Amino acid sequence: MSTFAKVPVQRALAGLDGLDIDEQGNLYVVAYFSGEVWRASPGGALCRLASGLSLPSAPVLGRAGQGFDPASLYLMSHSGRLYEVPNAVPNPVVARP
Repeated sequence: MSTFAKVPVQRALAGLDGLDIDEQGNLYVVAYFSGEVWRASPGGALCRLASGLSLPSAPVLGRAGQGFDPASLYLMSHSGRLYEVPNAVPNPVVARP
């Protein structure tokens, strides 16, 4: 086992809670306690996509043809909210052949 990516030191107690992966191999992970969403590239670089969320959890990528934007990431929260993070997915797959 190896460490793929490491959260920034100032977010060590972020409480990671759920992930999803896109067609390009990017991982999307929720930081529960810090209220953030990050994308980790296949090389392990982290990019914060959203912050200030209330107890986010369970990220799911939108799927073309199901009514959810394939460029968006959707989350639920333990505070009773559903979030959409628009344009979270670079170059989303819009339709499968």
